[in-house]
Amino acid sequence: MNLSKEKVLETAEKLAPGFRQVRFGLLLFFTLTMPLVIYLGNTEYGYTKTIYTFVYISFLALVWLAEIIFNDDKEISLTGLSIPIGLLAFSGLLSLINAPSKGVVLQSLGLLVYFYLIYLLIVNTIETKREANYLLITLITSGFGATIYGLLQYLGVVRGARGFSGGAGSIISVMGNQNYLAGFLSYIFIPAFAIILISRSKSIKTYLVLSLGLFFFLLFPIGARGAWLSLVFASLVFGAGLLYYKPIDNLRKLWLTLLVIVLVLFLAYIFASAPGPLNSVLSYSAQEDGEASWGIFTPVVRPLIKQLVEKGGARVEDWYIGLEMLKNHPLVGIGLGNYKVKFLEYRGRFLTSERGQGFGEFIPRGAQAHNEYVQFTAELGLIGLIAIITSLVILMMNVFSRIRSSKQWASRILGLALAGGVVGYLIHSAVSFPAHLPASSFALVTFLGVINSGAFGKPEYRVKLSGITRYLVIALAFAFLISVTVFAYRDWRANVLMGEGKKQIQYGNYYVAKERLQKSRSLDFQPRQTYYFLGVTERELGNERRAIDYFEKSLGQFEPYNLYLQLGTLYQSQGQLDKAEESLRVFLSLGAEESLKTKAKYFLSVIAIQKNQVEKAEKLLAEVLSSDPKFERGIILQGDIANFRGNEAKAREKWQKALDVINDKLSRVNNRLSGEIKLEDLAELRSQKERLTRHKKQITNKLEGL
Repeated sequence: MNLSKEKVLETAEKLAPGFRQVRFGLLLFFTLTMPLVIYLGNTEYGYTKTIYTFVYISFLALVWLAEIIFNDDKEISLTGLSIPIGLLAFSGLLSLINAPSKGVVLQSLGLLVYFYLIYLLIVNTIETKREANYLLITLITSGFGATIYGLLQYLGVVRGARGFSGGAGSIISVMGNQNYLAGFLSYIFIPAFAIILISRSKSIKTYLVLSLGLFFFLLFPIGARGAWLSLVFASLVFGAGLLYYKPIDNLRKLWLTLLVIVLVLFLAYIFASAPGPLNSVLSYSAQEDGEASWGIFTPVVRPLIKQLVEKGGARVEDWYIGLEMLKNHPLVGIGLGNYKVKFLEYRGRFLTSERGQGFGEFIPRGAQAHNEYVQFTAELGLIGLIAIITSLVILMMNVFSRIRSSKQWASRILGLALAGGVVGYLIHSAVSFPAHLPASSFALVTFLGVINSGAFGKPEYRVKLSGITRYLVIALAFAFLISVTVFAYRDWRANVLMGEGKKQIQYGNYYVAKERLQKSRSLDFQPRQTYYFLGVTERELGNERRAIDYFEKSLGQFEPYNLYLQLGTLYQSQGQLDKAEESLRVFLSLGAEESLKTKAKYFLSVIAIQKNQVEKAEKLLAEVLSSDPKFERGIILQGDIANFRGNEAKAREKWQKALDVINDKLSRVNNRLSGEIKLEDLAELRSQKERLTRHKKQITNKLEGL
């Protein structure tokens, strides 16, 4: 049957409302699943959520594109918040100038674009207050599911961070970290409270009151001060808004609802706060001697005081490191997303400065600054800082102007709650990094999208594409969405393969590890950690030259502490003594673990001997053995120096001492290997045994040769 263009368009117009309903249903499904989705084959929970977002939102955007294609009159609302997004994107592009890892900048910009796309989808899909409530209840339900999972981990019913032992330390839920969960719950708490007030459904009220009780209960054992700070400020904004706008003239109508909420929260507090009946069983947060109790505010006040009185907290150091980056690249920053890449390099500079003398404790991982404003300023420079401040001003003006324009009391209450959630997120950003957490960022985008949707009046800045521009934009959008989806899938596969490669390294299966890692590198949009682990693999296989190549490629992409130690020892082995010494000196400036510092100083002493600087070597060895008296390689080298000087008695004494240490360590390693051990520890134990056996043979030969 032949259909004319007019009939096709007429049919499409009739189906247009159906298109939007399909889009709304798909949006609800994404809202429910995105914060909950995890895949244990990935290296991080947040990474899985990111890839899921790329793929699902691409599909949802393609559905939207299809609707636009069939409906010539379809308008798109961009809203005033498109201006801040444009400013931030422009700053991000400028930051490419100094970025050591330009691929990381592009990945970060891709995420910014996709969360903006989620925002536009919400704005252009939600048309009524009812739909807005459904979307928010779905988001709260996602938080409810995450809370139930975290609660079961707390009770030891399901496996947590510490197995089945239970307690606060086991809580990670589907977020990968208890603090991430606490932050997410603090954002959705006040919106859930508001929906209870405005909903007419008793079943919804009951469900949300139960959810609030569980959220409140779990926040206590987690004890995240940033999340409590977020919740306190969200509550203050909501309360102040109620007093100012007076959306409910007679609160007595809601007295029973408010009484039930207060009762549920009080019961949650009684059961969750020390010394409550439940956590006395689980040994949670018993008050230490000499610590003041601050009642319900203890989880907020006590850690804040502790942070203030303790000199040189790790987070303060993170902020100073961001300042060092800004001083070095003041205009356009070090590159969006590159704080984590160059963290250790700038930490080394900071620790050697006068201001850094009071710091230097080991920081296991410097991925974030624990302050989004500091981190983004370091990454985007002063231009980025201006963009951030401008964006925040526009954002707050937008939020409160939309609330003010709402005439219905229910809309104002909901709007004030969403404003509280937004402010809570922004406050939390000063002590944490919610913008780097997909679920937390999604909560913010949802709040802003709902406020700017049809539920709060007519959306602003509506545009209608026409003519050649319409087809060009559709074609470019289609190509972009498909390309991102393909890259996301390839990147996901690369991450899975990298994780498998890391496991094989731990098991000691280096050929299998190499195969997995090489496949990962070929699929990855921006290989970072893969280069480092390929270097480790090649070194274990005896290919030192290839290992150096991979480690050098890791510079500017992924720079853990061990990278400089690996390079230093490899350069030393290859006879490149100056480069070896430089790498080891850099390593020592980074504030690494003491055991690794000891190892680095030992290799510096070896280099000193190779350069005929024996006295310098002896000084370094004295530092090594002062730090670790049983560092057998240092003792052996002392014996070698004594033998070189013709002091055979001292040489014998040192070598015999080293032999005793080695025999003791070999005995311990053999005992561990003969018992039950984790597979991930197997390769390390075998490597220790091989190294100790080799050193034992060398010393035995030395002693026999005297």
